[in-house]
Amino acid sequence: NVHKDATIVPMGDEDRTALKALLQEHHNETGSYRADLLLSNWSEAAERFVKIVPADSLVPAAPVATAAASK
Repeated sequence: NVHKDATIVPMGDEDRTALKALLQEHHNETGSYRADLLLSNWSEAAERFVKIVPADSLVPAAPVATAAASK
């Protein structure tokens, strides 16, 4: 479950790249077995991660008025 003020969204390519870099750094500094497992099968492992963001960050932007609509 996610807190009522947060929501789960799919990770984009930039998110996956950043996560992989952080995981690689963690592995380099700690020798983490789990990080090694994730990195060795990254294409599948990356699909299991999600991004949790504040719900209010997903408020849709107000529509932009067009010249035709303002006549």
